[in-house]
Amino acid sequence: GLRFPDTIYGPWDRRRSSVHDLVRKAINGISDHRDEPRTFLFSADAVDAIIAAMQFRTTKSVPDVFKIEGKSKASFSTVSSVIRDMLKSGNIDSAKVDSSQLNPRERTKDYLGWSAGTTLSHGLFQFVGWHQ
Repeated sequence: GLRFPDTIYGPWDRRRSSVHDLVRKAINGISDHRDEPRTFLFSADAVDAIIAAMQFRTTKSVPDVFKIEGKSKASFSTVSSVIRDMLKSGNIDSAKVDSSQLNPRERTKDYLGWSAGTTLSHGLFQFVGWHQ
């Protein structure tokens, strides 16, 4: 099986998702101050992980569950700040996310040959562009 984070986001995201809510708040000048780190996964990366799992074949013993995660963890407060910076400047380079808190993904990469390809900054830039 595949275990996904709660915070999958991207174009055509549902209106009640946490990232959709963060973008709406940022557009209205409201900050989010929740500091608990979360893993954010861009929707295209989630699709790629599902395809990699569907194509996976082995004769060896494998884990029952693969943890599918984005490139880094960030708090809602950090993501809120990144979105506000993007809205002000209109470009991705103005809003860098600290990716020093990388998550352990070695087992999933070793078995499925998959790892997230979209950085949080790039994914948020695409999402904010779609949202507007």
